[in-house]
Amino acid sequence: MIIRAIAPEDEGLYRELLVSLNDRDRYLRFFHSVPNIGEPEIARFVRPVPDMIGLIAIEDRKALGAAHAFIDAERSSAEFAVEVRPDYRHRGIGGRLLASAADELRRRGVREIVAHSLFDNKEFALIAREAHMRPESEGGGVRLWRLPLSSRLLPEQHIP
Repeated sequence: MIIRAIAPEDEGLYRELLVSLNDRDRYLRFFHSVPNIGEPEIARFVRPVPDMIGLIAIEDRKALGAAHAFIDAERSSAEFAVEVRPDYRHRGIGGRLLASAADELRRRGVREIVAHSLFDNKEFALIAREAHMRPESEGGGVRLWRLPLSSRLLPEQHIP
């Protein structure tokens, strides 16, 4: 498996990844119902943008997962989101995507990763806890996770 920056030519791979998610998975990722995945939604996640990092995990010409981090204007934090193909979960892909994003964000001078998850998103909670993200209650069934980038993620989470 390789993890690299997502690019416009990955549009088909990214679409296949999103289609592999069920309705609940897409709701947990996007915080609203996403019954149809159209070209505009896909294009905005594969297009290079200065204040966003997009990563894709690929093996055998199949997208196993993707992650995005949206950097705030002050470059103090970046909001992280990840999705992993259901049949490839619990194999460390989400953690490796988080570690790769953290490395790039740290290189860009960002001080903290934040992520929002619904309380019942057990898959993301596992990724976050393994990365030593700190949970905070945000209200409304949402949990805020924080990861200061002054420290490295555990070495076993960044194994190629």
